[in-house]
Amino acid sequence: MVEIEENKILSLDDFSQTFHIDKKNIRGRFIKFGPLLNTILTKHDYPLPVSHLLSEVLILCAGLAATLKYQGIFSLEVKGQGPINFAMADVTSEGMVRAYAKFDKDKINPALSPFDHLGQGYLTFTVDQGEYSERYQGIIELSGKKLLDCILDYFTQSEQIQTYACLKIQNKKDDWMGRLLLIQTMPGFDNTDHNDLDDYWNYAKSVLDTITEKEIFHEDLNLNKFLGQLFYPEKFHLYPPSYLKAGCRCSEARIQTILKNFSTQQLEEFKIDQSIFVNCEFCNTRYYFDAKTLNPLS
Repeated sequence: MVEIEENKILSLDDFSQTFHIDKKNIRGRFIKFGPLLNTILTKHDYPLPVSHLLSEVLILCAGLAATLKYQGIFSLEVKGQGPINFAMADVTSEGMVRAYAKFDKDKINPALSPFDHLGQGYLTFTVDQGEYSERYQGIIELSGKKLLDCILDYFTQSEQIQTYACLKIQNKKDDWMGRLLLIQTMPGFDNTDHNDLDDYWNYAKSVLDTITEKEIFHEDLNLNKFLGQLFYPEKFHLYPPSYLKAGCRCSEARIQTILKNFSTQQLEEFKIDQSIFVNCEFCNTRYYFDAKTLNPLS
């Protein structure tokens, strides 16, 4: 089922859902991306490695945001020195998601993995809760064989929160889908034998490694049953889902506000046939400002 709102598309197949394994000090998040990925990717003519990498950035962004309590915007940004030199996604606290990437089309190599297209670089995530709140930022050097490796290393080493995940991206005839199952240990849990908790954590990690694409992408996946089978015989609590939607925050008014920051001379340099054209890098919407619109800005 898909509901269309102004400037955003909501599908009941795109959501984040939290669960808690009782007595085992583990909280998890399941992220499902269905139509949302296609909505974002089809705005651009990305090569397959770029679409795949951006899909990973998108679902990791939503997954990390789900672990936090914030009011504002959570963003995940990757910069590299390879053929794909930039990819980013952000998600608002209301669940609106967007993303885009930059790359050198002539250097894209199908023989390389999407991650290897980045080369040396780093990953940054930022929590922006507005001008009256201090930004929280984490920076991670690109290492390992995939983006997920970088994220897991960061949480374990910098945040000292044991974190593990299963991330799957699927593309069938340009129909993109993504799934993320992420688990973390919870701090301040002192009523249980720590050796037992450590043993179960290692067991839970091994369980995630057994998940197949066929299982997690099954069109009739029942999350309650799926988690029950994965973590049997432990009991768990599944919280209500938070729905995600593809959407962009760009608007003509926002761009006009940006243009007001430029001098009259700079605006003249931007003009093509006495008009200024501005493309949103996220949603690829083109905005047109003619002489009549620009005069009040000068």
